[in-house]
Amino acid sequence: MGLTALSGPKMRTKLAYTLLVLVAIAVSGCKNERYQYEGQESLSFLPVISIPTRADSASVYPSNVPFGFYGYTLPSSSSYSANSTNAELKYDNTSVSYSNGAWVPSDDPTKTKSGQRLTIFAYSPYGAKVGFSQETGVTITDFDITDDEILVADPIYDYSLYSSGGQVPLPFRHSLTDVSFYVFTNDAYAYNDESEYITKEVIVKSLSIEGFGTKGSYTQLPTAAWTLSDSGKSINLYEGDMSIGDQVSKIGETVTMMPQVFTAKVSMSVQFIENGYAYNPQTFVAEKTFHWGIGGRCTYIIRVYEDKIDFSQISEVLK
Repeated sequence: MGLTALSGPKMRTKLAYTLLVLVAIAVSGCKNERYQYEGQESLSFLPVISIPTRADSASVYPSNVPFGFYGYTLPSSSSYSANSTNAELKYDNTSVSYSNGAWVPSDDPTKTKSGQRLTIFAYSPYGAKVGFSQETGVTITDFDITDDEILVADPIYDYSLYSSGGQVPLPFRHSLTDVSFYVFTNDAYAYNDESEYITKEVIVKSLSIEGFGTKGSYTQLPTAAWTLSDSGKSINLYEGDMSIGDQVSKIGETVTMMPQVFTAKVSMSVQFIENGYAYNPQTFVAEKTFHWGIGGRCTYIIRVYEDKIDFSQISEVLK
């Protein structure tokens, strides 16, 4: 039997059915793409501790110390800087712990859709006495230098979980300053004179600084900063009998201090000994302006003369 051409109402019915099938396929494809785009990635973190030195760019974050974070989401077409008031708080001081080889939040890690951007403010350790607001970021109130240090991460803005597979790099920074002192002298010697063997020793008995603050409050935004609530404090960095020479040697332990800029009084007691006889005991006092930045690693080298002390080298590595 030959083929019969369709015409009239039957032809129109077949065309309409074909169009409906094509539209249904197209809509199904769009839905699948949309679901893929708006699917949920499982949130995890890659924390490190940033160190502002040339030698080390970062250090390993301890796996036994949970941290806390605040997380806001916005559509990918929006930025947090322009639309923070419309951002949705998805994670409110949520703890993050290391488990099975990954840093995962205690709350649902799939809250953020892939079509959204996540903004994060984090601190460590979890449970530390901190506050938070969108205007100030992480805050630390009434902190005392004898308290345990609180680390604060650099804010992560508008992060796409979809493009990163859910992993968020999180660089924590020290909020305080590490300070170290070193000493040396060119006035210690031993040599043979024409008639005798002459020796001269330089003994450092003590080192102290005065004029800094030990209490204050911290705000993360708009720029991380401490506001001190006291001043004029002092600390004995060293007491003992340290024989020094022309080799630079560390004196005392590294101390953790509040970030600040101040003019200090530095006092050092020194005993000179020649051929076994002590003479000329001195307490030298020098004034020095210190710049202790947030996350700073500050090193000071003091040269001891017979009549003074002098800061011969300064390294104030700031954030």
